[in-house]
Amino acid sequence: MKVKDSKNTKKRMKSSDRAHPRGQGNKNRANDGQSYPGNRQDNSKGPVKRQPAKSVSKGNRQSKKVIVARILSFFVLVAAVFTSVFSLWLYFTGTHISSAKKEFMAIISVSEKGKGYPFEFEQTGSSSARMLGSCLGLLDSDSLTILNSTAKEITSLRHSYANAQMEGCKKKAVIFDRGGRALEVVGFSGSLIKKTTGNDILTATVGERGQVGVATKSDTAQSEFIVYEKDGNEMFRWECASERISSVAISDNGKFAAVCVIGSEDAQLYSKLHIFDFKKDSPIASYTYPETALLKTTFGSEGYVLTVGNNLFSTVNFKRGEKKDYPFGSGELAGFNFAEDGKTALVVSAFGDSNNAELSVYSHKAKLLYKEKLEAEVRFVGCDETYTSILTQDNVLSFNNKGKLVGKTKAEKYSEKTIAAGKNIYLIEKGLVQRFSAISDID
Repeated sequence: MKVKDSKNTKKRMKSSDRAHPRGQGNKNRANDGQSYPGNRQDNSKGPVKRQPAKSVSKGNRQSKKVIVARILSFFVLVAAVFTSVFSLWLYFTGTHISSAKKEFMAIISVSEKGKGYPFEFEQTGSSSARMLGSCLGLLDSDSLTILNSTAKEITSLRHSYANAQMEGCKKKAVIFDRGGRALEVVGFSGSLIKKTTGNDILTATVGERGQVGVATKSDTAQSEFIVYEKDGNEMFRWECASERISSVAISDNGKFAAVCVIGSEDAQLYSKLHIFDFKKDSPIASYTYPETALLKTTFGSEGYVLTVGNNLFSTVNFKRGEKKDYPFGSGELAGFNFAEDGKTALVVSAFGDSNNAELSVYSHKAKLLYKEKLEAEVRFVGCDETYTSILTQDNVLSFNNKGKLVGKTKAEKYSEKTIAAGKNIYLIEKGLVQRFSAISDID
């Protein structure tokens, strides 16, 4: 009955509203002592309770639409950011879109666990080893194997090079046949680019952006330097008329190259270091080194190029026009190595006394970090941005960038080389890889 009365009241009041002039019905309702949210609402119990509920329901529907729209916008934004990041990753790593899936799966496999070190393998012939990102690349006379930090095999490739060599940068390596004409760029996912040159290869390198620099013999000159884009297309070529190219390097930004050449004039040996801008045909800077054979060069930062020769260490800054040489005097070069950022570690031993040596370490800005006396014959020098590892006849010595000896580990009789990798050191011998901490107790 109450519900029916309410309806009748509602009908009567609506009828009354229509009988008054516009706005008069509202005035009547305003005087009845009730409060109303809107002009079309009356003072009966039914509508007062139900009408706001309808309004809230409509608001809820609108709120849900807003929430859904915001969620969709968020996912669209995430997709756009992911696409941008993925595109930048392809650009900066030099990865082809066709191999991106393989590369992604390989990166996932890097985190998978293996059986741990030591790692035994069947080595054929001489070997070469270097870090490729957080992984270790092992090259011998018929294959390349890439291992992660727990000795899990990430990639294994066979090759048929007669004189296989390997150079690397970050997570990529170029393996090439010195004296042959084949080369291959590899990453965690396997082979990325294969090339065959027109003449015998002298040396090669790969840059952080994916460009490949190759020095070869030449039909029309003494040697030539060729640079391929990350897709394998040729982007730069320079012929060296009178000298033989001994070392090449590409800057991290992919805009410059450093080329070492060795020649002879009037029975006198000399070398030159040329700096190239890929936008120009001829060198933008050249430096001459009389009676010196330049062995290897690398880029540091802020325009610095660091180069090791048979009788000196040299730093140049081609942006400032600076050059500094550090001759070995009567000493003999016992070993050297470069870190990824250009940091350089080299050991010079006294003439005729290999047990009397000195370690010198320079930063990527060509600043001397420290010198350290070594009373042992040095078999190999390794370094990264953080530590320098020295393989002597009896031990592996680990120094930080302040020259402090932070680790000393017994070396094996047949150990061939040591590789610094952050807080770890890899010790390579024929068919065996060991891994231990760079920091250890000092006897």
